[in-house]
Amino acid sequence: MDLDENDNTLTQSLLENDRLVSSPSSLEQGDVSISSNNDEPKRRQVPTIVCIVVPMIVLVVILFIAVVFIPPAPVVPAKAKSPLRVFVLAGQSNMVGHGFLSKEDESGKELNGTLESLMSLYPEQYGMLSTKNKKKSDITGLESRRLSGSSSSSWTVRDDILIACNHQQYNDPSKEKAPNLKGSLYAGMCGGDASQLHMGPELGFGWSVGDALNTDKKDDKILLAKIAWGGKSLEVDFRPPSSGGSTGPYYTTMIEDIKAFLAGVDKYFPEEHDRPVKLSGFAWHQGWNDLINTTAAADYEKNLANLIRDVRKDLNVSDLPFAIASSGMVDTNDFKKDGTKTAEEVVRAELAVATYPEFNNTVMAVNTQAFRRDPPPASPGDQVYHWNNNCESYWLIGKSLGNAMVDLVRWREKTNP
Repeated sequence: MDLDENDNTLTQSLLENDRLVSSPSSLEQGDVSISSNNDEPKRRQVPTIVCIVVPMIVLVVILFIAVVFIPPAPVVPAKAKSPLRVFVLAGQSNMVGHGFLSKEDESGKELNGTLESLMSLYPEQYGMLSTKNKKKSDITGLESRRLSGSSSSSWTVRDDILIACNHQQYNDPSKEKAPNLKGSLYAGMCGGDASQLHMGPELGFGWSVGDALNTDKKDDKILLAKIAWGGKSLEVDFRPPSSGGSTGPYYTTMIEDIKAFLAGVDKYFPEEHDRPVKLSGFAWHQGWNDLINTTAAADYEKNLANLIRDVRKDLNVSDLPFAIASSGMVDTNDFKKDGTKTAEEVVRAELAVATYPEFNNTVMAVNTQAFRRDPPPASPGDQVYHWNNNCESYWLIGKSLGNAMVDLVRWREKTNP
């Protein structure tokens, strides 16, 4: 071999070694290029397990630091539900309520004083009580919907105001079942006797108290526990224990019903099972059967004061707010013509009890005489003892009782939070 041939062979060998060192494509994954002191390239394989374990170790260290040194996010407890305020509505037939929701004359015209006529004549005051798409025919179907426990599509339903009522067993308190009817408040719900389509003070009371105290309509709720029977006197039927003699059977049943209502809220309204229950007030509208009896009228102030004391004692709420609606359905001049003053005496007694120093800021009485409406044609009925069946009278009684109750509740919660 000559010299030129040897030179060519050496040159070709150097070029191949140079490509091995410098060309990226010549390095396989996991290989590294190492030059020795004499610049001769070598390859060393990195173990695959190292590529897996090292990142895992780093990840574990990071997680350890996060768990040990970084505080966890604070746990925000669920908002506790507000208490279910319970208001008792008690008395005789005018607390039961006998305002006609609807009644027409022979020509088909709505009579004055029905709730239908009030909504038509004064929509700014009463229009909110009905849904916008209410049909006239819906009224006739209200009774069946009410007795089946479902709400009417005709009337505005206040889901933030619950109501439960004994829907009286007229003359036998021993057969009482508490409650006979329950649901959300709307016109006609728990009004009248079991077979009637009437309204009482519960509607105005509920709207007044609900609007004032239910500041959060999605969370706040009130419950009206309505316990009333028609034709009952304070002198005999509701006679409180402190008045001596035989305790009235309807007083005893009323207390039993109230306790059953309070203890059975979870059963009657299971959706409220996680809400604390708070007895917040007692509203009273009664008097007709006492004002037509001379002895009962003379005893009324004493009996009413004892009723307040005994109810508070038996329900174990010493400062339970009491709101009283006077028996203003009677024109006292009619009684004076007969030489008696019994109606005037009962009204005076109802208003006087609220002025007792022991009841300061815990009892209020409202004079309802301004709510009286004349018989037909001003009203749909001529039952003077039932406010001539005028829904405006019952609405105003309920509103005035409700406003008084709101003042009492706010005072109580301000002074005794």
